[in-house]
Amino acid sequence: MTTKAKIFLAHASEDKEQVRDLYAKLARRGFKPWLDEVDLLPGQNWQVEIAKSIRESDIFIACLSQASVRKQGYVQREFRSALATYAEKPPGSIYLIPLKLDDCEIPDHQFPQLGIGLRDIQWLDYWKPDGFQESGFLHVDNHLEWRGGWELHTGFNVIREGLLEPFEIYPGIVVPPGTYDSVEGQLVGITNKGAPLSLETRLTAGGFFDGTRVSATSTLSGRIGDRFNAYVDWSRNDVSLEAGRFVTNLVRTRLSYSFTTRLYVQALVQYNDRVSNWSTNLRLGWLQTANTGLFLVFNENRDSERGGIGPRDRSLTLKFSRLFELLR
Repeated sequence: MTTKAKIFLAHASEDKEQVRDLYAKLARRGFKPWLDEVDLLPGQNWQVEIAKSIRESDIFIACLSQASVRKQGYVQREFRSALATYAEKPPGSIYLIPLKLDDCEIPDHQFPQLGIGLRDIQWLDYWKPDGFQESGFLHVDNHLEWRGGWELHTGFNVIREGLLEPFEIYPGIVVPPGTYDSVEGQLVGITNKGAPLSLETRLTAGGFFDGTRVSATSTLSGRIGDRFNAYVDWSRNDVSLEAGRFVTNLVRTRLSYSFTTRLYVQALVQYNDRVSNWSTNLRLGWLQTANTGLFLVFNENRDSERGGIGPRDRSLTLKFSRLFELLR
């Protein structure tokens, strides 16, 4: 189990006491948490250092509370910066973890470049007033690496899921309230990522609520020089529960070309048979500093059940952001 991960703690100032407690617990367990009041040194440019720490972190924990979800300003900018970093991660990566500090609503932020919204990312509850544990997760793994760049990973997850009310996980399939403990095994194979073509395959099987789940993901990645890179990703979940069985598939491809280190174009196309939806995201970016600059983004969603004729929604967004240093 990795115990040296760098963890960035994004939070509102109103939640400082709870975040200090979280920082101390992570540090005691061998992690390397980053907290502004601890890790920023006198004389450092705090905006530059925070942006740098977000880019270099292994995990970004978004500490959410009724105060932070309503707050405007730099905490929201940190979330956006983390999402930009998350978009560059390989498919299936765990980087952004929403953590609820109280009984707040998860903000309905949409991220077309990833094809998901913030509410689609599994969150954790830090505590509950009645002591009921809604989620728990322990991951243990072992990595074998060869000189040629190939890798083989084995591991297992110990999971606890608690439901206070019925949960409709799939149309017509409902998981009843209760506490569910399960264990699942994992096998991952990776070819040399430094080669022009590489393949990563991940197989996970084990318990899932009151039944079982078999999940398979394969990602084929390619690149030409340092300007063009692309991947095709397919994920399949086969779930059997007491209330019924269902299968979901998610296919997506992403293409990226960089004209310079600051000017790039990206395309992401995704199909989700869970909602019978095709989504397309096209992006032109002209970067300045700290993920600011000029962005032109086109988004479109189509329902395959209607034959893909006519988009369900379509948008074209032009955005320009610039960072000013008012105090020197």
